[in-house]
Order: sequence, then structure tokens, then C-alpha cells
Amino acid sequence: MTINGIRHRYEKRKIDKIELFMIFILNFIFLFHEMMNNLIIFSFGITWFFWFLIRNKRKYTYIQIFSFLLCIYVPSSFVSILGTSYSSLPITWFNLILFCIVIIILTKGFKPNFYFYSIIIFFLFGFSTLFQSIDVTDTLKQLFTIILFLTSFFIGDNLIRFSDDHFLLKLKRYYIISVVSFSTVVFIQRGVYEVFSLSLGNLEVIGQSRIVSAGTMGDYSFATLYIATGLMIILLDYFNGKKVGFLSFIFLEVYLILSILAVNSRTGLFAFLLVSAIYLLLKLLKGNLKAIFILASALLVIPSIFQYIIASRGGQPIFEGSGRFDLIIISYKIFAENPFFGVGLGIANWTNITGMVLPHNMIAQYLVQLGIFGSILFYSNFLYLLKRYLKYKSELFWVLIVILIGAMVIPDIVSSRFLTVIVIITILSSDSNRQLINRRQDNEESRKNITVKHKVV
Repeated sequence: MTINGIRHRYEKRKIDKIELFMIFILNFIFLFHEMMNNLIIFSFGITWFFWFLIRNKRKYTYIQIFSFLLCIYVPSSFVSILGTSYSSLPITWFNLILFCIVIIILTKGFKPNFYFYSIIIFFLFGFSTLFQSIDVTDTLKQLFTIILFLTSFFIGDNLIRFSDDHFLLKLKRYYIISVVSFSTVVFIQRGVYEVFSLSLGNLEVIGQSRIVSAGTMGDYSFATLYIATGLMIILLDYFNGKKVGFLSFIFLEVYLILSILAVNSRTGLFAFLLVSAIYLLLKLLKGNLKAIFILASALLVIPSIFQYIIASRGGQPIFEGSGRFDLIIISYKIFAENPFFGVGLGIANWTNITGMVLPHNMIAQYLVQLGIFGSILFYSNFLYLLKRYLKYKSELFWVLIVILIGAMVIPDIVSSRFLTVIVIITILSSDSNRQLINRRQDNEESRKNITVKHKVV
């Protein structure tokens, strides 16, 4: 290897370590947002943003850099740019970056497609529900959250022309780094509470002994489901030969599973175990020896994990529904009274009618809030994506399934942020889009070669 080659490898590794450290610092600082002055949090956030932007602008376009930031900002997306709660100020670095990506796509020229019209039609439908709302601001907040999520389909479909293979690999890498960084913050959060009895971020003691911690995320189930997406991506990369060594695979899987146990919520772990079991069984049927080893190891470890979960929840049965099923039954009864347009958006609107929290089920929640008509508008985006997956498969589809399985037992999944990012990466990773990206890369290389030959002549 030449001296230049050695220097290049060293510099690349050094940069990777700097990125890893800085992403961790970002999440670590936001964990202490309640103890810091708003101006300090804002100053840190904007300094970090420009550091990342300046550092990458030579190698990547602005829309690519913003896509990286979208992955990085997921854990801190429940805290505003001023360090306040999202409910008091729904302006976060995540939302701002998402808005910037949409603006770039609109200004660079695009062809209106299904996803574009879907956003407009759903906005008009959602806006019409304001007339039946008891709290217009609350209704607008939920409508805003859903519209932000629906833009993920539009972004993914238009980001193809700004993508290449290196960009896709880097995008997934930033996502995994962010998951690992978030998991580390959860460990720190639990450690600080156990040692100093200091509550940081979203940490709560339920009952006499159950401690639940979600870092800076607004929901404990979101936290475990987010970590579960990282687990699934690493599993997929290991089986698809994406340079994930055996020891790295084992370490990362164990580390992330332990962080799920530290959060102390079942949703993400169960969703991951179910989907990964199906995936591994399919691999086993194809004679993959890796699947045999992982399944055998899982069967040995899972009983101990279940025992720990039961003990950490004060002896509560592991499959106890915590009233979720009753909520679903109530929601379907109310849906039967308002089948076509539902009761309207807005958490306050639902609470006023039932006196309860939102249904812990994605299907039941949007049926009762949006009715049949609104649900068709909302789910048509998933159906269109599913149709394209069946024709042009994407390896990230399994990760999307993990989230949707988890969404069957938690409310308001579209506000999770990471679902937005996974939809974008799933679309970009489809076989058809990868072929389109590769053809464009080949055409660009051909043009460069022709230009070089012309200059030589």
C-alpha cells in the first residue's frame, strides 16, 4: 500500500471517529436541555448544524447533507430548537431540515406524482375537520404532524435523482450511528438516575419499582421501536454482505437489545423478535447457515430476557395489554357512529368525546379519527409503496414492517419521526431505484470519459 493510501485510510477513520463523537455530543447535550438556558441550547444547535454543513459541503450536495441530518436529528426531534418541549414550540431541527429538503425539491423542478397530490388532498380533507373541532390549535398540530410524515413518500420518490450508491450507504450509516448514540444516552440517563437520583429527559417511575427512560424521545414505546429499527438494519446488513463482521454484528445486537431493556418498554423488542424470526426462518428455508446459529442462540437467550422484563415490571404478565384492547373496542364503537368522516383530528377532540387517551393501534386510531374516507387517503400512500415493493423489492421493507407491527400497540406512530426517515430510505433502496441510480452514474462516467478523450485529442 502506498503512503497516500495509508494516509487516506487513516484520515477516513479519524473523520469517522469525529462524526461518531459529535453525534453523541449532540444527543448528550439535548438530554440536559431542561437544565440549560434556551439561548445556550439554540447556540449549540446552530453551531453544530453549521459544523456538519461546512464539513461535508465539499463531498456532498446540500440535499444530501440535509438527508444525513434528517437521520441524525431523529433522537432530538422531540425537543424544540430552543430546548423547550415540542408541544409548546413544534419547531425542531428535524422539522426545519425536512422543510429545507422539500423546498430544494420544489425549486429544482419535479414532476407532480401520486404522493404530491396525496399530500394536497389530505391537507384539504384534514383542514375541513377544523369545523368539528373543539380545539383548533390542537387539531392543526396533529394535521401538521401527519402532513410532515406524508412528505416522506414525496421526498423519497424525488430524492432518487440526487442519489448514488455511496450516498445510500452513508445515509444508512448515519441512521445506525444515531441509533447507537441514542442507546448510549439511554444508558447514561438510567445511570445518572440510579447513582444521583437525578431525572434527565423523559424518565419516569411507574408504580413502586418500574423505571422507564426514553432519552429525549416523547414516548417510551417510540424509544424501543427506534432502537429495534437499528437492530433490524444491522441484521439485514449482516446477511446481505454489507461489510458487517461477525463480532461487530454480535456486539451491536447485544448492545442495542440491552438498551431496549434499559428503556423498559416491550414494544420495540417484541416487534423486532417477531419480524426477525420470520426473516430468519425464510433464510433458513434457503439453507443459510447463519440463520441456524442466530435462531439457536436466540432460543437460549429469550427466556432470560422475558424473565428480566417481568421482574422489571413488578411481576406484571409479559403479554398483559394494559387496557389497549378496551381502547380499541371503544374506538370501533365510536367509528360505527361516524363511519365516513370520523370524529376529526385533534387529541383534545378525542379526549372530550371519550375521556381517554388515543387508541393504541394505528388502524383503529385513524379509522375513528379520519373515518373511511380519510383513512383511504392516508393509507393509500402505504398501499402505493407496497405495490412498488412487490414489483421492485427493497431490503429496508423489513424495517418498515417492524415499525408497522409496533404501531399496532402504540398511538400516533406518524409522530415518531424515525418512520419518516425509514420510508425515505426504503424507497431509495428499492431495486428499481438502485438500477436507475446506477444507470445515471454510468451515464455521468461515460460523459466524463468522452470529455477527457476530447481534451486529449
